[in-house]
Amino acid sequence: MTEQQKYKVVKKYSDFEIRDYESCIIAEVNVEGSLSTAGSYGFRPLFNYISQNNIAMTAPVLQVPVKNNLWKISFVMPSGSDISSLPIAKNAEVEIKQLPQSFYACLRFTGNYAQEKLEKNIKLLKNALLRESISEIGFDNNWRSARFDPPFKPSFLKRNEVQIPVEWKN
Repeated sequence: MTEQQKYKVVKKYSDFEIRDYESCIIAEVNVEGSLSTAGSYGFRPLFNYISQNNIAMTAPVLQVPVKNNLWKISFVMPSGSDISSLPIAKNAEVEIKQLPQSFYACLRFTGNYAQEKLEKNIKLLKNALLRESISEIGFDNNWRSARFDPPFKPSFLKRNEVQIPVEWKN
Protein backbone atom coordinates (compact mmCIF):
# COMPACT_ATOMS: atom_id res chain seq x y z
CA MET A 1 0.00 0.00 0.00
CA THR A 2 1.22 3.51 -0.82
CA GLU A 3 2.34 5.53 2.19
CA GLN A 4 0.19 8.59 2.85
CA GLN A 5 1.07 11.96 4.36
CA LYS A 6 0.91 11.65 8.16
CA TYR A 7 -1.91 13.33 10.08
CA LYS A 8 -4.26 12.92 13.02
CA VAL A 9 -7.97 13.68 12.80
CA VAL A 10 -8.67 16.18 15.59
CA LYS A 11 -12.38 16.71 14.92
CA LYS A 12 -14.96 15.15 12.61
CA TYR A 13 -17.99 17.01 11.36
CA SER A 14 -20.82 15.55 9.29
CA ASP A 15 -19.28 16.73 6.00
CA PHE A 16 -15.57 17.39 6.67
CA GLU A 17 -12.80 16.90 9.21
CA ILE A 18 -10.02 18.90 10.82
CA ARG A 19 -6.61 17.26 10.56
CA ASP A 20 -3.29 17.97 12.25
CA TYR A 21 -0.64 17.31 9.59
CA GLU A 22 2.87 16.50 10.73
CA SER A 23 5.78 18.48 9.36
CA CYS A 24 6.99 16.81 6.18
CA ILE A 25 9.43 17.13 3.30
CA ILE A 26 8.10 17.72 -0.20
CA ALA A 27 9.50 17.82 -3.72
CA GLU A 28 7.79 20.65 -5.57
CA VAL A 29 7.63 22.28 -9.00
CA ASN A 30 5.95 25.42 -10.29
CA VAL A 31 3.86 24.81 -13.40
CA GLU A 32 1.84 27.02 -15.71
CA GLY A 33 -1.41 25.83 -17.24
CA SER A 34 -4.99 24.96 -16.46
CA LEU A 35 -5.89 22.98 -13.36
CA SER A 36 -5.78 19.64 -15.18
CA THR A 37 -2.79 20.26 -17.44
CA ALA A 38 -0.70 21.68 -14.58
CA GLY A 39 -1.18 18.47 -12.62
CA SER A 40 0.05 16.40 -15.55
CA TYR A 41 2.99 18.72 -16.35
CA GLY A 42 4.05 18.85 -12.70
CA PHE A 43 3.80 15.11 -12.19
CA ARG A 44 6.49 14.25 -14.75
CA PRO A 45 9.53 16.02 -13.22
CA LEU A 46 8.52 14.92 -9.72
CA PHE A 47 8.08 11.31 -10.80
CA ASN A 48 11.46 11.44 -12.56
CA TYR A 49 13.07 12.74 -9.35
CA ILE A 50 11.73 9.93 -7.17
CA SER A 51 12.36 7.27 -9.84
CA GLN A 52 15.97 8.33 -10.48
CA ASN A 53 16.67 8.31 -6.72
CA ASN A 54 14.77 5.16 -5.71
CA ILE A 55 12.37 7.12 -3.51
CA ALA A 56 9.01 5.44 -2.87
CA MET A 57 5.88 7.03 -4.28
CA THR A 58 3.55 8.43 -1.62
CA ALA A 59 0.09 9.93 -1.65
CA PRO A 60 -1.38 12.39 -2.15
CA VAL A 61 -0.11 14.53 -5.00
CA LEU A 62 -0.75 18.10 -3.84
CA GLN A 63 -1.72 21.01 -6.09
CA VAL A 64 -1.77 24.59 -4.78
CA PRO A 65 -2.89 27.64 -6.77
CA VAL A 66 -0.29 30.44 -6.83
CA LYS A 67 -1.99 32.85 -9.21
CA ASN A 68 -3.96 32.68 -12.44
CA ASN A 69 -2.69 29.57 -14.30
CA LEU A 70 0.34 29.12 -12.01
CA TRP A 71 0.42 26.12 -9.66
CA LYS A 72 2.69 24.35 -7.21
CA ILE A 73 2.60 20.57 -7.64
CA SER A 74 4.14 18.51 -4.83
CA PHE A 75 5.00 14.97 -3.83
CA VAL A 76 5.34 14.29 -0.12
CA MET A 77 8.55 12.41 0.61
CA PRO A 78 8.32 9.19 2.65
CA SER A 79 8.12 9.62 6.42
CA GLY A 80 11.53 9.68 8.04
CA SER A 81 13.04 11.58 5.10
CA ASP A 82 15.61 14.17 6.07
CA ILE A 83 16.01 17.24 3.89
CA SER A 84 19.81 17.14 4.20
CA SER A 85 20.06 13.51 3.06
CA LEU A 86 17.69 13.67 0.08
CA PRO A 87 19.47 13.86 -3.28
CA ILE A 88 19.60 17.18 -5.09
CA ALA A 89 17.36 17.03 -8.12
CA LYS A 90 19.03 16.94 -11.52
CA ASN A 91 16.15 19.08 -12.79
CA ALA A 92 16.64 22.57 -11.30
CA GLU A 93 12.87 23.11 -11.36
CA VAL A 94 12.38 20.51 -8.61
CA GLU A 95 12.74 22.11 -5.18
CA ILE A 96 13.03 20.11 -1.97
CA LYS A 97 11.61 21.85 1.10
CA GLN A 98 10.06 21.27 4.47
CA LEU A 99 6.45 22.03 5.31
CA PRO A 100 5.68 22.88 8.94
CA GLN A 101 3.08 21.13 11.07
CA SER A 102 -0.32 22.61 10.22
CA PHE A 103 -4.07 22.16 10.59
CA TYR A 104 -6.31 21.68 7.55
CA ALA A 105 -10.03 21.33 7.06
CA CYS A 106 -10.46 18.47 4.58
CA LEU A 107 -13.39 17.49 2.40
CA ARG A 108 -13.21 14.19 0.53
CA PHE A 109 -14.86 13.55 -2.84
CA THR A 110 -14.75 10.84 -5.46
CA GLY A 111 -14.61 10.77 -9.22
CA ASN A 112 -12.41 12.34 -11.82
CA TYR A 113 -10.45 15.43 -10.93
CA ALA A 114 -12.12 18.27 -12.82
CA GLN A 115 -12.32 22.05 -12.43
CA GLU A 116 -16.09 22.16 -11.94
CA LYS A 117 -16.08 19.38 -9.32
CA LEU A 118 -13.16 20.95 -7.47
CA GLU A 119 -14.78 24.41 -7.42
CA LYS A 120 -18.03 22.91 -6.10
CA ASN A 121 -16.19 21.16 -3.25
CA ILE A 122 -14.12 24.23 -2.37
CA LYS A 123 -17.39 26.17 -2.02
CA LEU A 124 -18.94 23.39 0.10
CA LEU A 125 -15.93 23.33 2.43
CA LYS A 126 -15.74 27.13 2.75
CA ASN A 127 -19.47 27.24 3.59
CA ALA A 128 -19.01 24.47 6.18
CA LEU A 129 -16.16 26.43 7.80
CA LEU A 130 -18.39 29.52 7.99
CA ARG A 131 -21.20 27.43 9.49
CA GLU A 132 -18.84 26.09 12.18
CA SER A 133 -17.12 29.48 12.77
CA ILE A 134 -13.71 28.07 11.87
CA SER A 135 -11.22 30.64 10.56
CA GLU A 136 -9.25 30.00 7.41
CA ILE A 137 -5.57 30.94 7.30
CA GLY A 138 -4.14 32.84 4.38
CA PHE A 139 -5.46 34.56 1.33
CA ASP A 140 -8.70 34.03 -0.58
CA ASN A 141 -7.26 31.31 -2.84
CA ASN A 142 -5.76 29.40 0.09
CA TRP A 143 -6.84 25.85 -0.71
CA ARG A 144 -4.90 22.87 -1.96
CA SER A 145 -6.13 19.77 -3.69
CA ALA A 146 -4.99 16.26 -2.91
CA ARG A 147 -5.17 13.35 -5.34
CA PHE A 148 -4.58 9.86 -3.99
CA ASP A 149 -4.99 7.51 -6.94
CA PRO A 150 -3.35 6.69 -10.27
CA PRO A 151 -5.12 7.83 -13.45
CA PHE A 152 -6.02 4.27 -14.48
CA LYS A 153 -8.16 3.65 -11.36
CA PRO A 154 -11.92 3.72 -12.12
CA SER A 155 -13.25 7.21 -11.42
CA PHE A 156 -15.94 6.08 -8.96
CA LEU A 157 -13.17 4.62 -6.76
CA LYS A 158 -10.84 7.65 -6.89
CA ARG A 159 -10.21 9.60 -3.72
CA ASN A 160 -9.71 13.34 -4.00
CA GLU A 161 -9.79 16.07 -1.40
CA VAL A 162 -9.89 19.79 -1.07
CA GLN A 163 -7.92 21.06 1.94
CA ILE A 164 -7.96 24.53 3.49
CA PRO A 165 -5.51 25.66 6.20
CA VAL A 166 -7.33 26.70 9.39
CA GLU A 167 -6.70 28.16 12.79
CA TRP A 168 -7.17 25.43 15.37
CA LYS A 169 -6.61 25.32 19.10
CA ASN A 170 -6.52 21.95 20.81
